[in-house]
Amino acid sequence: MGVTGTEGQKSTLEPLTERETAILKGEEPDAAGQAGQGEAASSVEVAAGQKPVGEAKERATAEGGTEAAAASPQPEPEKSAAPEWITDDVLTLAASYGMSAEDLADFQDASEFTRAGRLFDRALTSRHKVAEAQEPVAPKPPAGKDETGKISPAEKVELDPEKWAADGYDENTVTLVKYAKGLRGDLDAVRAQAEQFMAFQQKLEQQRLYDAFDQVVDGLDPKLYGRFLDPTGPKLTQAQSDNRVKLWKQAGELQAVLKAASPDKENPPMPVLVQRAHQMAFAEELRKQDRERLREQIAAQAQRRRPVPVRPKPVADGRKGKDQSDEDPAKVIANHPEVVKFWEQAVGTSA
Repeated sequence: MGVTGTEGQKSTLEPLTERETAILKGEEPDAAGQAGQGEAASSVEVAAGQKPVGEAKERATAEGGTEAAAASPQPEPEKSAAPEWITDDVLTLAASYGMSAEDLADFQDASEFTRAGRLFDRALTSRHKVAEAQEPVAPKPPAGKDETGKISPAEKVELDPEKWAADGYDENTVTLVKYAKGLRGDLDAVRAQAEQFMAFQQKLEQQRLYDAFDQVVDGLDPKLYGRFLDPTGPKLTQAQSDNRVKLWKQAGELQAVLKAASPDKENPPMPVLVQRAHQMAFAEELRKQDRERLREQIAAQAQRRRPVPVRPKPVADGRKGKDQSDEDPAKVIANHPEVVKFWEQAVGTSA
């Protein structure tokens, strides 16, 4: 049987657009279309790899803050304070050894640095003595000759006019010899004056060194060296004078050693030279001072320790009129009035 009409056909309905849906809802169709276009444009931008305007602003703000943080100067880390024993004098002394403040950080204290400096100077002096012993001694030139062995011009010609005249020289030559002899006498007088002046200059320089030496030594241990430049203080003892002489010789030897080791380098100043010589000449005394200082530190630390608790004195028992420590602690507790009262009440209640 055949089917007539459109009932047997499948109806295909197309979905409504956003504009048509807005019209059915009674809304403004143009506003819905613009909103749809905006959403579509946003979806297209996101699909194309572009970020929305809000996210772009947030990203720009974050990037700006990062750049500003990177451009702002970072605070430098605080340097650790140098130990108290590293003073300006210690830094000057370390510089004479070729060490810096960073090198001093490897030493625990001033005593350890002093021992290291003493060992260095002793090794340097030992090498200098060995090299000096191996160096051949140059022979001294004979009298009247210079270092090359040649006769000096001043002693080569004998300026005796009478001898020249007896040998048959003419009068002009004899006169010239007399004149040369007079010049030689004047030259000898000038040379003698120059030697006296040089000796005086050396004496002044030596006295200046003595004064500088005494001024530096007066700042060292007064028990060893005393106070020479202090007019109001006591006079130096014989032991203190001997210690100063010993220190002076040690400083002179060390100065020669340093000069031989580094000819082109200037010697250290007097305070540094004396301090290094002091470390070498009186090593045993310095070790004694270090041990004494250590004992004082231990004693001071012991006094700062917490006191040991002391057992309190026993409290007198008023009931018996004697100390509680005289009896067994268990009996004292059992005979306490409060405990006895408690047991009496307990017994009465049970009865």
